[in-house]
Order: sequence, then structure tokens, then C-alpha cells
Amino acid sequence: MPDTLTDQILPSSESAADKSEANDGRLRHFVISCSDRALPDLAAHGFSREEILSHVNLGNLALAGDLNCASAMQFAVDVCEVESLSVIGHLGCRAIGAAMNRRSAMLLRQWLSPIAGLAAKYSDMLGVSGDSQTVLDRLSALNAIEQAARLCRGLAVSSAWQRRQKLTVNGLILDRNGCVLPQPTFSAAAVDDIDPNFRQALENISHRIIA
Repeated sequence: MPDTLTDQILPSSESAADKSEANDGRLRHFVISCSDRALPDLAAHGFSREEILSHVNLGNLALAGDLNCASAMQFAVDVCEVESLSVIGHLGCRAIGAAMNRRSAMLLRQWLSPIAGLAAKYSDMLGVSGDSQTVLDRLSALNAIEQAARLCRGLAVSSAWQRRQKLTVNGLILDRNGCVLPQPTFSAAAVDDIDPNFRQALENISHRIIA
């Protein structure tokens, strides 16, 4: 069993050979990522492309009203019985900048309004107002873990846990080189994990300089 969250979603190349023999083409991981950045080649870390079902939108949002995302996730959990759901944000995200820019087009501001709402909700944690890169990067991390926590409270995940389906939900952030940062991260494999792990992730964001 992986020792860390990064090991779980990005296994070492040493274990890739073992997994390749057991790969039966089954989808094992559902990933929500951002349109602003191509998803890294997770196959290099032990995941073949055939194991990943991905959903891409601007700002890696997991909104209950987005039927495209919700139906893809329901398919992943109920039909494919994936082992993990991961929301992957990234530093330097231009969608985060657009969310905070009042001059952005109305359609952009409407779609990205949940991110602007997060900025208002956690303004004390973000530290300063405006669009400095430090603030935007912290907001990128905050958005990823907030979306992951939202998945945990949604019907698809809660129903899976109720029927004792093995499922882990992750909120991850990529650095500017496309590598997963060890912190801040969020992970939950049961209802009881959500609140304490979310609080810990928030603390990591507030105390860590993300760069």
C-alpha cells in the first residue's frame, strides 16, 4: 500500500513494471484538470493512459450543476468503479487570474465565479487583496482542495462509501514543471476523513509559501 498521497496517484517507476503485467485496460482513476494546462503524462509515473478517465474544464471545477462533469464522474464511480477521483490544479493558472480580473468577459466571470467566491471566503488566508502571483497560486491550491472536498460530499462519492466501495478522493496541485507538490494536498477515503484532512490542507496552504 502506498505510503504517501503522491505515491498513491503517481507510483514510482519501480512499481510500473509490476503494474504493466496486471494492467487489464480497466479505468482506475478519474481526473478533473484545467483547460489551461495539459494533463501531465502520468504513464511516466506508472499509470497507462488506459487507466485514466479525464474531464477537463476551465479552472478544474467540480460543480453540481455541471451535468457534463457530474455524469462523467457518476460513470467513473458507478460503472467503471474507479479507485480514485482527483482534482488537479496547477500553479500559474490563468483561469485563476481571469476569475480575479474584473475586466474578464462576462461569460468567463460567470463560469469562474465559484473561484472568486473562494477568494472572498478565504480572504484572510490569502493574505492580501489583488492579483499578486503568490495570492493566485494560493488560490489555485485552495480551489483544488475545495473542489475535491465538494466531491466527497456529493451523491456519487457518498453513495459509493455507503456501499463500502473502495474510493479515494484527492485534491492535488502541480508546480510549474508539472510535478505534484507534496503539500498542500487533500485526500479522503471515508466520510470521517473529510473535515480533519480539509482543515489540515487549509493549514498547509496558510503556512506554506507556494512557489
